[in-house]
Order: sequence, then structure tokens, then C-alpha cells
Amino acid sequence: MNPILHELENKQWIWTAARAKQASAQNTRLKTGYQALDSALSGGFPSAGMIHINSHLGCGELRLMLDVLQRQSKAHTDKLWVFIAPPFELNAEFLLSENISLSQLLIVRPDTHEEALWSAEQCAKSGACEGVFLWQNSLQHTQIRKLELAALHGQCHCFWFDNSAQQTSNLPLSLSLSLQRKNDELQVKINKQKVGWAKPAIKIKLPFKCRTGSAFRSKPSQTDNVIHIRAKS
Repeated sequence: MNPILHELENKQWIWTAARAKQASAQNTRLKTGYQALDSALSGGFPSAGMIHINSHLGCGELRLMLDVLQRQSKAHTDKLWVFIAPPFELNAEFLLSENISLSQLLIVRPDTHEEALWSAEQCAKSGACEGVFLWQNSLQHTQIRKLELAALHGQCHCFWFDNSAQQTSNLPLSLSLSLQRKNDELQVKINKQKVGWAKPAIKIKLPFKCRTGSAFRSKPSQTDNVIHIRAKS
């Protein structure tokens, strides 16, 4: 391969059709539970890596993940789903009503931005986590690169939520999505994917409910059995 093309491929700025065929053949992608979205993503979320989701807080970003969490709970896997610096308390009653096991959930409450990134990197590369949810705005290229490599090393899905206007075309991400709520629909736009093309918004219906039926709540739940820890780097 041309040295320049090789360098661009290593930086994840280009992809080849051969990789797309290889990924399809391996069939290791994580299905989202929504057929139209899975089709646009060549089968679902990448098998591992950094997945960027740009959206306004509370538009339905975690509801997009409910099917994935439910299937992992049914699989009785020992791997964890780690929530790092979530903007609100998780609603344990809602998660239990959706048949999501609280024993597989871990919440990390870092004191600083640096601790949040350190926690995400350690969890992603540990091999003990199925997925990491991280809420941070405007990460730097080197920070994203470290998280991407950590997630690939640990075969983990690192979901990065932000609501900034940061451009992602030159960032080392496995996938970048933008979400927008339209009544009872969620419009999902694919900005960038490692083995495919950017695509216009896909409309999917999510079971939106009132705020009390949300994955988030403004106050801690009295029956919350999710483990909370403080991160110290």
C-alpha cells in the first residue's frame, strides 16, 4: 500500500471496501435492535471501539441503548456496563421494569475531567466491561485516540455522549452519530463510520414515556442497587 494511504488508514481517516467485507463476514457487530439503523450500520454498532453520540441531553439517547442492555442482561454475562459521570441519577425502577440487571451496572463519579477520562480508559481496556458510557464535551484528538485504542484492546464499546458542535470528520472514532428528537421519533444521522459511508438521518420510533418513566431521574432512587464508586487516578 502507498505509505501515505497506509498512514491515513492507521489514523482512521480512510477505510477500504475490503474491511467492510471482512467485518460483514465476521458478523461480530452489536445489533441496535432497530432494523433500519442496523442496515445503515452494516449490521449494527462496531464490535468494539469509540462510538460518539451527539445529542441534546434527554432526547432519548439512552433509550436507543435499551435493547442492547436488555439482551446483555438476558445473556447472563459477567461483563459490566459502566456509567461515568452521568448527568442525572439512573432510575433503578425504570431499568428493572425493562428487565435490565442492576448487578451488571456500575456508576463512577469522578471529581475532575481528567479522572473521568482516566476511569473510562481503565474500564475500556480492562476486558471486564461490555460497554462504557461517558458524558464529556469537546474531547481532544489525543484523548479520543487513547480511548479508542483502549476500547479496541479490551473489546469494549465506549459510548461518548456530548452536546457540543465539535466536528468529528478527522477524529479517530469507530462511529459518530447525531440524534434529534421529533415528537415520538428519533432521527439518527450517521456522521462517520469506520467501514461505511456517512448517511442522512434515519427515523426510528422509540417508546417515549413521561419523565417519570425515564432512564434518568433528578434524585437518587431509594431502591437503587447500582454500585457507585469514586474515581481516583
